[in-house]
Amino acid sequence: MQRARRSLRSTVERALDRFGARGGGDLVADLALPVSTAAVAQLLGLTVERTGAWSS
Repeated sequence: MQRARRSLRSTVERALDRFGARGGGDLVADLALPVSTAAVAQLLGLTVERTGAWSS
């Protein structure tokens, strides 16, 4: 569970960094969707490379 928590925390931090670097954006498309997609993928045991198609 700790590994999952660290991974999700990293995903959230990257999404927030990108969001902030652009000066904002669409909260759902730029933050909620990538984070929730990563969380579900992690629960299913999928790699990050395989989740790209989900968010397109």
